[in-house]
Amino acid sequence: FDSLSKARNNYKLLLEIDKNFAKKIGGYVAEITLDAKDGVATKQSFSGHFDFFEFAETTFYNKITNIEKLIP
Repeated sequence: FDSLSKARNNYKLLLEIDKNFAKKIGGYVAEITLDAKDGVATKQSFSGHFDFFEFAETTFYNKITNIEKLIP
């Protein structure tokens, strides 16, 4: 997603649809900074979702700017 708030909102919607969603996908979201040298992104949808295809040498560990727990 193009923002943490949009990812959070989408997660809540998916939890309403599937009560086991958190067990399937996890309960945290990480916010990272992407650069053009990291890979190729698709155009974002209306909801802010986009696919990202990282290059083989890309590591995201040092790009994390925030980690948030989404479920209590």
